[in-house]
Amino acid sequence: MSSATKVQAASTITPSPEWELDCYSRPVLVDGKKLWEVLITDATGQFRICEPLPSNRVNSRELRRVIEDAMDEAEVKPSTIRFFRGAMFNMINIALSEVEVVARPSRCTFALASWLEERNRDVYPQMDG
Repeated sequence: MSSATKVQAASTITPSPEWELDCYSRPVLVDGKKLWEVLITDATGQFRICEPLPSNRVNSRELRRVIEDAMDEAEVKPSTIRFFRGAMFNMINIALSEVEVVARPSRCTFALASWLEERNRDVYPQMDG
């Protein structure tokens, strides 16, 4: 994963097979265009992947590639991937249709919500745009 950020914390907590996913534009611009990111974490927050996507490559095929790359790197493979954005429902469902996991729309994406709060507080304000 070329420009992805991978974080796997050294901890006694075993990563979870319950993953949480977000694919959406962020409140910053890169080269005059909205920044799109795929964020993937497990329910414990021990496994994290952040991969930016060029706006012209935001599609189900590219999202599936990011998910499959994350699965290749993960210590624990997902059985379920939860996501909360209704606007991305079709694209996420199509991306996950050929991946052997259960796609589950859910508002119970607590590790992801915490990570998004952290990025909104600490990462995006430091970026241009």
